[in-house]
Amino acid sequence: MRKITLIAGPTGAGKSAYAVKLAQKQNAAIVSVDAFQIYRGMDIGTAKLTLAERQDVPHYAIDLVAPNRAYSVADYVRYVENLLRGELAGRNIIFCGGTGFYYSALIAGLALPITAGDETLRQRLRAQAAEKGREWLWGELKKIDPEAAGKIHANDVFRVTRALEVYKLTGKKISAQQSRRPSILGGDYEFIGLTLPRSKLYARLDARVDRMFERGLLDEVRGLLARRIDPALSSMQAIGYKETILYLRGAIDRAKMLADIKQNTRNLAKRQYTWFRAFKNARWQEAS
Repeated sequence: MRKITLIAGPTGAGKSAYAVKLAQKQNAAIVSVDAFQIYRGMDIGTAKLTLAERQDVPHYAIDLVAPNRAYSVADYVRYVENLLRGELAGRNIIFCGGTGFYYSALIAGLALPITAGDETLRQRLRAQAAEKGREWLWGELKKIDPEAAGKIHANDVFRVTRALEVYKLTGKKISAQQSRRPSILGGDYEFIGLTLPRSKLYARLDARVDRMFERGLLDEVRGLLARRIDPALSSMQAIGYKETILYLRGAIDRAKMLADIKQNTRNLAKRQYTWFRAFKNARWQEAS
């Protein structure tokens, strides 16, 4: 019988290395659950494992599209559904990553899309969240759709933005329009949450940022800009890329760039802890 394992937790906790070791024991394939590793050419800043680090374990949901192409959680779920029915049918699978709304869609089912997105509106809402705070943006949603706000955490900027976007585009609450497809995983899976003491995790995150620049993150971002990848695109909002773009444009110096990436990475880890602690069936263990 096929075994499905989910490995989640904060960035930098060692999920990828743990998943590779477990996959070798179980003869399993690994499916990434990362909203930025899907983009080709974004390797260093998204902490993709190298081919050598994958140790011949098949990896999926990596390098699926170019950074200038929109890719939604619905696209991801369809991709995984095709894997489960096709290439990975009957095989042991390990889902590994830190993108909470991808996990929510896999576990709880997917709210079907109501209307096409508007990238300009989406960027404006995200800019407001950055300027005024996530709580403020969530408060705006609560004013117009308390039911939706009650189901979405204030830190979940992606879903808060989407709910506001739907209302502004259609004039109707997202809570009144949504229907939901059932979970493609069902309930037969093991959910492992990896954690580390906060001080140890932050030290690892800071060191990882330094290694990214040693490995050539500046050149990676220069290459994306040379390909005319618009910095306003969703892909370029990934931590490490947006700060490096500001540095390359002369808006901040190198010291501030590094400090901002490290702080923003720590903030991401805090949000991931909050998100994944909400999954009551996760079994938490300290990463070694």
